[in-house]
Amino acid sequence: SEREKVVIISTGGTLLSTRAAGKPVLKVNDLINKFPKLKKYNLEIESLFSLDSANFLPYMWVKLAKCIYEKLKDDSCKGIVVIHGTDTMSYSAAAISFMVQNPGKPIVFTGSQSFPDEIGTDAERNLEDAIRVAFSSDLKESVILSHHRIIRGNKARKVKERSYDAFQSIGM
Repeated sequence: SEREKVVIISTGGTLLSTRAAGKPVLKVNDLINKFPKLKKYNLEIESLFSLDSANFLPYMWVKLAKCIYEKLKDDSCKGIVVIHGTDTMSYSAAAISFMVQNPGKPIVFTGSQSFPDEIGTDAERNLEDAIRVAFSSDLKESVILSHHRIIRGNKARKVKERSYDAFQSIGM
């Protein structure tokens, strides 16, 4: 059988942006080249959208859910990482938690609060942590991974605009 892998689905956000452009212009392979630690993972890349998450619309959840559903059918897929802008990530993670029920594998949403080309960025840490969780955790649901924290996708809320510690679990 094929070597186990994590599927990264990119939708845009700050994690795929540069300070100069101020919008998503990077590809996941640009991040893999910038952050060499990521090269040790077997990754399949699916580029779905390239947008600021403030522009994410409900029909895009359907497209994202269909993509996730198809990728989860692959036995060599250990989990999914969705790169997403943080402004509406909690909405998307919740929508996917209801649209893709009992996925049997982790669906890990992540993004960053700072551009990957900034000193001290959270982009590399969040992306590597998300990949590691998708590869090796026994989670079987939609979650958000941000700032060393895993939060259920349907219980997360962005509560801080600038802080790396932007997400909290509501009612849990």
